Amino acid sequence: MTTTTNTEMTLDSVDIHDTRLYVQRGYPWQEWDLLRREAPIYWYQREGIEPFWAITRHADILTISRDAKTFINGGPRLRLASIQEEHRTRESFKGFAALRGWNPNEPADMVFMDDPRHRKFRQLTNSAFTPGRLRDLEPRIEQMARRFGAEFEQTLKRETAETGSCDFVREYAIKLPLAAIGDLMGLPPDDWMKVLVWTNALLGDIHPSLKVEGEASWQATRRAIEEMLTGVNY
Repeated sequence: MTTTTNTEMTLDSVDIHDTRLYVQRGYPWQEWDLLRREAPIYWYQREGIEPFWAITRHADILTISRDAKTFINGGPRLRLASIQEEHRTRESFKGFAALRGWNPNEPADMVFMDDPRHRKFRQLTNSAFTPGRLRDLEPRIEQMARRFGAEFEQTLKRETAETGSCDFVREYAIKLPLAAIGDLMGLPPDDWMKVLVWTNALLGDIHPSLKVEGEASWQATRRAIEEMLTGVNY
C-alpha cells in the first residue's frame, strides 16, 4: 500500500471516524488523500461504528447529491458517531416522540429528509436568504463583527497578560455566527448563548449549566433536547 510522509498508512489502517484523533493530530488530510488516490469509493468498516461508504472525490459527491432517487438522506445514519451513541440518540428521539404522540419514524430533523419533502421545508426559509435580503443584513452583521472584534482585542490583552493564553473560539470565532443566527430568529441577545448550549449538547458536549448531580450525560442531553423543542428551562 501507499506510504505517507513519516507514517505508513494503508486502506486497512486509515482512520477517519475517531474524533479524538482530529483533536490530537488535526484534520486527517493524509487519510483523505490516500482514499482519493486508491479507493475514492470505499466501504469503511471499523469496530464501534456502523459501516458506511466514504466518497472522497468531488465529482462523485456531486453526482450523488444530485441523484435523490438513488441516494437518500433518510437512511440509518448521516453523522460520525459510535454505535452506542447512535442507539442512544434514536431511542431518545423515540421516547420524546412517544410522549407527544408523534410518529417515531419521522426524521429527527430536516437533514434526514429526502426530496420532495426536504425541498418544501427549505422553501419555507429560502426567501430570507435571497441576495437582496442578505444585502439588507450586511450593515447589521458588520456592526456586530466590529463590536466582537473590539471586545476580543480587550479580552486578548487581558487574558494573555493574566494567563498567557486566550481561547480564540470561545471569545471570538463563535460569537458572530451565533449572533447572526439568533438575530435572524428574532431571539433577544440574552438567549443567543442557549442556542450554543443546546447545539453542543446534541453533539455530546454538555455545558455545566445542564448538569445535575448524579445524572448521566445522556439524560442531560435529553433535557437539552426537551428545552430546545419546548422552551422550558430546567
